[in-house]
Amino acid sequence: MTEDLRLARQIIGRIERDIMDRRGLNYEWEAIDPAIMKEELMPEWERIITTEISSSREAGKMLPPVLDATCGSKTMWFDKNDKRCLYIDNRKGEYPVTRYSRPNTGPTTVAPDKVIDFTDMPFPDGVFHHIVFDPPHLSKLGDTSTFAKVYGKLLPDWRDMLKQGFSECFRVLRCGGTLIFKWCEFEIPLSEVLKLTTEKPLYGHRTGRREKTHWLAFLKALA
Repeated sequence: MTEDLRLARQIIGRIERDIMDRRGLNYEWEAIDPAIMKEELMPEWERIITTEISSSREAGKMLPPVLDATCGSKTMWFDKNDKRCLYIDNRKGEYPVTRYSRPNTGPTTVAPDKVIDFTDMPFPDGVFHHIVFDPPHLSKLGDTSTFAKVYGKLLPDWRDMLKQGFSECFRVLRCGGTLIFKWCEFEIPLSEVLKLTTEKPLYGHRTGRREKTHWLAFLKALA
């Protein structure tokens, strides 16, 4: 299924739900009268679909093919200013050295291209070919913790936070695109985190002295 056709079906579904809501019908269990659909849907759907697809295409053309949804200080990148990637994070600033910092590197700088929360990204559906998702993995950190300031921390509702993060990443990932997910199970087992998405990883790899850091590859289905 092409991106345009998939987007068109999403828009039609949304219009159908709006019509049924106005008429007090249950979208999942009640069928809508075809005459009503023809009367209310047909005059609008072509104009709306054409406009939204055009907007989505234009927005997609202005974006690079890769998204780092949680860039932090970009420690995993060979080129921290790679023009093929859009770097986003929910914060921006310079933070003190921690015991995890490399020697003689000075303060940690978090400098995303855009300050955006990965749970609510303002991008059209299906615009990125490849996404990196490396969310915070620790929850037992104080608000004044240097580690929390540098790397972020999980909120009390971390399940909802990560579930929404996965959902948003796969929403903006194009069909056939890939997502790399990084997770350290110092506190929370990977098995618990994978329950928060219906997507299934293709393969993975462990790193670190205790092999607690996992790198997983996902592929978004073509249809």
